Amino acid sequence: MLLVEHRDEIAARLIADLQEFGLAVRRAAGATDAAECYWRRVPDLLITAAALPDESGWLVAAKFRLLFRDPPIWLYSPWRPPHNGAFAEFVGVDRCIYYGGDLWQLSEDVRGLLGSSPAGDATVTWTALSRSTPLPDGAIRQEARNRPLDVNTIH
Repeated sequence: MLLVEHRDEIAARLIADLQEFGLAVRRAAGATDAAECYWRRVPDLLITAAALPDESGWLVAAKFRLLFRDPPIWLYSPWRPPHNGAFAEFVGVDRCIYYGGDLWQLSEDVRGLLGSSPAGDATVTWTALSRSTPLPDGAIRQEARNRPLDVNTIH
């Protein structure tokens, strides 16, 4: 999985939490680093901060979603933006985590999304808004993206 976070203290806390669940974590400090990481190997999960030094985490998420349709994207921010859910659906973010600037709350939220039993048989069930995809014949394919995600297979 790929964590995009430029602040060392937040990255250290999240990496420790994710590794406790048995996840192999790659860290990128910004959008440019993230692009280099996911070109080498497509992550099974992308977790990104909304505010990054080089560009918005929302933009990182949108670019990632344009390139890779399936991996879930979780975006976290200390505040809830005014565009909220509609924008998250538009850019392909599956989970928005608003933690109020409290690192321990962010840690709890991420751990809660991963499940309750570290490094065992935990299964993440992630939920995304359904997507509509226009097909060449003019029909629209409705796609629900709810599926279990086994934390033991995330890279």
